[in-house]
Amino acid sequence: MDFVPCDYAVKTLLPAIRCETAELLAKEGWTQQRIASALGLSQAAVSKYLSAREKAAPEVARLAHAVAQKILSGKGKVELRLCKACGGKGLLICALSKK
Repeated sequence: MDFVPCDYAVKTLLPAIRCETAELLAKEGWTQQRIASALGLSQAAVSKYLSAREKAAPEVARLAHAVAQKILSGKGKVELRLCKACGGKGLLICALSKK
């Protein structure tokens, strides 16, 4: 059964973006609890993301950087940014799902 782009985003792309975003916020000195609150995750999930560090694909790193900047600036909603990223990047999702 093939994944629909939204299924792929939920199972693979969004966790990768969250992982990379958590790493970026941690580098800015944010605590795991503060990162968890900003991303709507548990502290345990953030801890897992920060300990399971893999090199992010350039496209994922770019999206995570944009999300982290929105969070750091206090402007915009992360949920809308993630939805816009996934919905507006069909080619990205297709390219990553073939890996």
